[in-house]
Amino acid sequence: MQRYTITQRFFSWGVTYAVTQNNEDEVIMLAKQKILSLSPKIIGYKGENSKEIIATMEGDLFRFSFTVHDETGKNLGGITFPFFEFGKSFTLNTSLGSFRSKRKFIDPQITCYDSEEKEILSITKVLNLTDTFNVEAIDDLPKELVIMSAIALDQKYYQNNK
Repeated sequence: MQRYTITQRFFSWGVTYAVTQNNEDEVIMLAKQKILSLSPKIIGYKGENSKEIIATMEGDLFRFSFTVHDETGKNLGGITFPFFEFGKSFTLNTSLGSFRSKRKFIDPQITCYDSEEKEILSITKVLNLTDTFNVEAIDDLPKELVIMSAIALDQKYYQNNK
């Protein structure tokens, strides 16, 4: 199982997320939102201070759909949000299939399951000063897609609500 913590940086130029793995302190990815863009575009850099791009994510103007690419431009999958919604939910589209999320009414955790009710991806919002998410996913999913899914969730439901 893959495990990550994604934390939005409090004082940064533009929206920035630090990603750590397995509750360690080392930042494995720094994701930054492109400034002055009508629709969200997030660029994931390898490590804390690197300029090496390892993933990108682009969303539409109203944040209903996000597409994730690796460093070569290969499409890794996407995240779509319903046009009409009752609560927070999304669909994860991957080469393995499409997985719809389920969430209990006031539970901070959103989980995607396969057709046999096996957990594929779980994102939990942590009560914190900044937007923080704990993420768990099966090993078959690309880590870039797993990480960007939590960032897409933040962009859709939390970013413009401050």
